[in-house]
Amino acid sequence: MSNINELCIFLDIDGVLNRKSDWTNKFTFNETCLNNFVKLLMDLREQYNCLLKIILTSTWRVGYQEDNEKILKPLTDKLKRINLRINGITPITTNKTRQQEINYYINRNDVNHYIILDDDHSLFENCNDKHLYFVNYCDGLTKKDIDKIKKIIAKEN
Repeated sequence: MSNINELCIFLDIDGVLNRKSDWTNKFTFNETCLNNFVKLLMDLREQYNCLLKIILTSTWRVGYQEDNEKILKPLTDKLKRINLRINGITPITTNKTRQQEINYYINRNDVNHYIILDDDHSLFENCNDKHLYFVNYCDGLTKKDIDKIKKIIAKEN
């Protein structure tokens, strides 16, 4: 097992912490997906005994930046229960891809161990990035995803 002191989770929300069927209402979390995310975090913390940092990559980060905590309350409440919080956001740009925004964050913050959770292949130039995991937006984050993500982290970090 590698020595991970800090693990960043770059988090998209739509399609990861909710499902396509939830998209009829803006800014909606899916309770099952949220619980699966919390389980993933707890498993990672137990396995690596490391500091977990959650970095928002989602378009929802605009609301977070504007201190609109109401839209993220279901997530922040769950994170609080396990002594975690949202630690930051990637830059908000108009002419960069999500992958470029994440790479900028990684370079500026000296991030060595990370996983990117997203559902939209079109936001990434290199969909084969070993740190990138695509969730099926119809299902959101599932228990099967958790197992696959943990394997990626174990192998690549």
